[in-house]
Amino acid sequence: MRQKLFAAVAVILFAFISLNFTNTTKAQTIQTDTNITLEDAVYADLALRHYLTSISVDSFDQYGENVVEINKDKQWLPASTVKTYVAMYAYYKINKGQLSLDDQIFIDPINVVPTELDTEELPTLSEGQTVSVDRLIVQMITQSDNTAYNVLLDVLDRQEVSKYIQSLGLTHSTIGSKLNLDYNQAQSELNVEGYGINTTTASDYASAFEMIRQKQVPGADALFETFSMQKINNMIPLLLPKDVKVAHKTGDLDPLYHDGGIVSTPQSAYILSVFSNLGDPDIIAHISDLIYTKNYDLVGAEIQDSTSQNFNWPIDPLVLNIDQEQNLLGTKDVSDVPIPSINAADLGIKPSDLSLDVSRQNLPSVLIPADSPVHFLISASQLVRGVFQDKTQKDLDGMNLKLAEASDLTARGKTQLATATLVKVQGQLDKTAQSEKLSGDSKTQSAIQAISETRFTLLGQGLTSSDKSQRDQTIKTIAKQARETLAQVQPKIPQAVSATSLSQKPLIGDVTDVSDSNLTIKTPDGQDVTVAITKDIKVKDKSQDNTNTKKGAITPGSTIALFGSSDGKNTFNASFVLTNLPKQLVAPQPSIVLKVNKEDKTMVVSENGVPIQVNITPKTIIKGDGTNITLDQIKPNDVVVVRGENVSGQQPQNSNSPANNLSPASSSSPQPQLQPAPSSATAPKQSNSSVNSPDAKKSQTQQPQSSIQPQVIKGTTIQTVQKKEDVGKKVSSTPAPAQNNKSTNNQKPTQPSAPAPTPAQPQTQTKSDDKGKK
Repeated sequence: MRQKLFAAVAVILFAFISLNFTNTTKAQTIQTDTNITLEDAVYADLALRHYLTSISVDSFDQYGENVVEINKDKQWLPASTVKTYVAMYAYYKINKGQLSLDDQIFIDPINVVPTELDTEELPTLSEGQTVSVDRLIVQMITQSDNTAYNVLLDVLDRQEVSKYIQSLGLTHSTIGSKLNLDYNQAQSELNVEGYGINTTTASDYASAFEMIRQKQVPGADALFETFSMQKINNMIPLLLPKDVKVAHKTGDLDPLYHDGGIVSTPQSAYILSVFSNLGDPDIIAHISDLIYTKNYDLVGAEIQDSTSQNFNWPIDPLVLNIDQEQNLLGTKDVSDVPIPSINAADLGIKPSDLSLDVSRQNLPSVLIPADSPVHFLISASQLVRGVFQDKTQKDLDGMNLKLAEASDLTARGKTQLATATLVKVQGQLDKTAQSEKLSGDSKTQSAIQAISETRFTLLGQGLTSSDKSQRDQTIKTIAKQARETLAQVQPKIPQAVSATSLSQKPLIGDVTDVSDSNLTIKTPDGQDVTVAITKDIKVKDKSQDNTNTKKGAITPGSTIALFGSSDGKNTFNASFVLTNLPKQLVAPQPSIVLKVNKEDKTMVVSENGVPIQVNITPKTIIKGDGTNITLDQIKPNDVVVVRGENVSGQQPQNSNSPANNLSPASSSSPQPQLQPAPSSATAPKQSNSSVNSPDAKKSQTQQPQSSIQPQVIKGTTIQTVQKKEDVGKKVSSTPAPAQNNKSTNNQKPTQPSAPAPTPAQPQTQTKSDDKGKK
């Protein structure tokens, strides 16, 4: 019996010795095809950033060459890109003689919403105006005007728009809803025939622009010129030479950023359509730059942030002169206004935060290097352990060991052997992903995603080589594995994919208990939830930039947000934790806008009668219901929900003070005392106000005895949830600080009970001064 056992072991050892030498030989003769295509470069770039499942690209030139197709049929919420389809149908109706560019359309209040831009050429549309169809189309496209889009949707009928574009072959696209409606307006939409979710794909969007380029649709020339006048150019055109003409239309609803259109050079033209869920328009600009230049040194290169956050905000006198007895403008009961839900992007989370990429120190230890003559002993020990181990877990352990071995080989300069080792990981990933047990197992799905992302990170180390042929080969290898991953692995791990999405809704609450493997939080609605945590979970302090906080930073009493996946059985697997959250990020209350200062990028809101200043950075996301908007489109008396970070101001001594409603729940260090810095742009205009006197300013500067100090918040997200009538001149018998904005008292409030509007009919009169300039 013993002899048979020894014989069996000898056979196994011989087999592994042979296998080891065979694999070593193969590793040294890996493929040497370095003919990189443009699609290879884009695939490799996205794989290295772990963006494969969060982006769609469809691109091709007029000769049918330089094709890039990545997730091109993936369904997306289109945001403002849907306006392209409405413009196409409008010109179809014009061509049929059923509509004219000169037709005058009445602006119904049910359609008036904040818009992206307000220019001298095409100022903001307001209720009661009558404007031409031409202006509506131009303003909708070039300024992404939501009011113009909503009006045209009533004129044209959303169902007819959908039928038309689908008749053109754009079968994955549907137009079902207006954009950026407030709470009251949205209620009237629910019963409109054809109401639903807008959808599209990168492929459909690219096809639409190709039809325009080839003049296969009515009004193609006019459409091309209109798209060429685009004023929102922070994506496809951003990094291109100024003499390159781009006829395009963007869409954004953070974290969604999309763009597509026709890029024309003196030599040729090509179509580019990119849809993303990455919270960053710069990635679109980067891909556009890569496709235009075909500079493969851009693969994996750092993407420069196109925004700046160098602001020096003055403190608004309205905030400095806190008086709880004062009747502030806009103060009213907003308890019936719904609070919008939070997603990862709202909290300032980046894709790198949610990445499951395993750091080198968390990989298994390499006891025997992969290129050692006795490496077969490792394989033999894995075989023995596999007898007593679940097959899936054995496969996961084996792949993690190969990752560690590849990392070791790369560190010792043996990149070819490291690459060959990582290629084997791809084959094992494909097999493991096909397991029937994987369905619903979020923990295992996340483990597979972690292996996949780490594999790409390790492969990317080969790009540092100064040898061009080796670098090209690395790009080719990464691209090949990226294609296989998208086809074979990612569809099998949907829960892991959602765990890395910026659109996911985090689990937020106050920590009540912490152990080595679990923590319990109390959610804002009072539920106690126990969450499993692992030793390698990533933890980030909200006040810091780097994700390097220790797990010990999660302490009872702190407010946190957890990101990860659920298996649908009341089990949440956390992979990332954001700690040290202020209360206003957890359960914000609707606030009344008192004042908007476009010059200083600030606004003042009233929270239970207390004015609070909100500072707006280039990273602050201001949202309507269907798209992002800008600060100058918010008006006094609007109802907003503000989420952000307290940046200055000492907290009131009285814990029951209303001012505490927007204060952090806890802080590791006292907040600095505010020093007022009023400017001419923020000083109230009324001469009888005590705020204007030098003595008053001096007393405000020296107010350490005051029980309530000014509150200032750096905005993370601001959600406009309800539009109200603009503030009038007389709101009470008690004088209030003047508002530093233009009054528009001619506008009437939208009635909450207003019935759904009927489509507006074109009118016969013509006003040439209302026509948009082309």
